[in-house]
Amino acid sequence: MRHIQRPMNRQILDALSHLIRARDYADDLDEDVWRFALEWRSLRVGGLEASDVRWLFAKQLIELKREISLPGAFVRTFIPHDVVRLTRDTALILTDAGVTFCRSVLGCANDNPTKPIHCRAPSPANASPVKPTWNKDRKELAFAGQVVKLFRKPAINQELILTAFEEEGWPDFILDPLPQSGEVDRRDRLQSSIKSLNRHQSNHLIRFRGNGGNRIFWCVHT
Repeated sequence: MRHIQRPMNRQILDALSHLIRARDYADDLDEDVWRFALEWRSLRVGGLEASDVRWLFAKQLIELKREISLPGAFVRTFIPHDVVRLTRDTALILTDAGVTFCRSVLGCANDNPTKPIHCRAPSPANASPVKPTWNKDRKELAFAGQVVKLFRKPAINQELILTAFEEEGWPDFILDPLPQSGEVDRRDRLQSSIKSLNRHQSNHLIRFRGNGGNRIFWCVHT
């Protein structure tokens, strides 16, 4: 991402605040971020201009799609934008680079009321040496000497994710390790598996989340 040189006007800052809030809600619920995508027409009412959106897009801070959801549908449906052509059906989300940029510009912190998720991601600057452990023979996920989750029944997708984390030494995130399947949407399957990982924990010490794509993150639950 190129260096940000454009001064931030109030309209852009307000829009970024709404976008980061939508992203945080999606992360908190382990939902696909596109389910919380913001409509261009609503941001336009707040003063955001088309040139602002095109600048954010050129800086790779946002992603655009066109919503084609049917009235009354329970799931939102989108198709890609071929070009930056803004219509009343255009929807926006932050990219990973956009999230990082928003955090630095808006100063979002874990105690910010616009950020509902309550977890602390491990980082080199402020990281605990303690990492989770996954014993696939005992089917036991543990953290800091405490059992987080014990699988008494087979849970193939969850176990594959935990095995991948264990084999890679528990980095901040891993890529989707689940095998290709033509029967279900890959993103939906991954989100469902992440939700299941967070359910039925004996001790809520760690939390998993996705990014609406093919990454799985873990963090310390505080």
